[in-house]
Amino acid sequence: MRNDDGKRRPETRLQLYAERWLFGSTRSEMGHDSRGLLTDFLCLAAMNGGEFEIYDRGQTARQLNCDLELLNRTLEICLKTKKLRKKYLKREKKEVFSFTKWEQFQPSYLWKRPDKMVPQTRGTNDGENDASLGDIRKGKEKKVKISKVEERRGEQNEADEEANAPIDNPHKANFLSILIQFSKDYGYPYDPSADCQIYEYCCEAFPNTNLIKELEKKIEYWKENPGALNSEGKGPREQLVEFFGQEEQFQASSQRA
Repeated sequence: MRNDDGKRRPETRLQLYAERWLFGSTRSEMGHDSRGLLTDFLCLAAMNGGEFEIYDRGQTARQLNCDLELLNRTLEICLKTKKLRKKYLKREKKEVFSFTKWEQFQPSYLWKRPDKMVPQTRGTNDGENDASLGDIRKGKEKKVKISKVEERRGEQNEADEEANAPIDNPHKANFLSILIQFSKDYGYPYDPSADCQIYEYCCEAFPNTNLIKELEKKIEYWKENPGALNSEGKGPREQLVEFFGQEEQFQASSQRA
């Protein structure tokens, strides 16, 4: 893909956490058809820095191979649940939709380091590409390949450093320390990156749930039933999210009562 000026546009990755997709609020807010269309919105936004434009909804529905009713319904749900925000440009006569939490769908090295998103031009300034240059030697090509490998390693190291950084939130530190101790005593597959993400997601998704208290309950259950740590095809993190979600529903029903 290329930009309007002819320069190659960098491909943008989408980051999707399994637990959030399976157990997050989106699943209860949307049917399977709207969730499928939401992924198309994400892909459209990925090509334009987190937003996408609609000049004619009928045309967009044909482009995405969906009914106009489904397109309108999904956009309405996304706006109502604040997944998207909308602005209308009168001069261009187009709607612009942007994801309110776009950084959640992007690897941290992209949104924390905007320079990574800058298009990298190939060849010389006059548009000549590197494949047509006759003075490229194998040694130079090897250096390019090695530099790409080193760049990927740097990105991974940055992610690892972020996961192992000191934790300023005492509640989060307590949550993780319980899991660490449980991993030492009972074999919980502790992973600093994955368990930090679980904590942050559950804090946002289940604000009325005492995560520490419910975590301790779940661990007591696992201690009494060791085989349940990986039961019914569900991993322990998946079970935790489901357990916290059940408590959140209970708290919500109690408040209504």
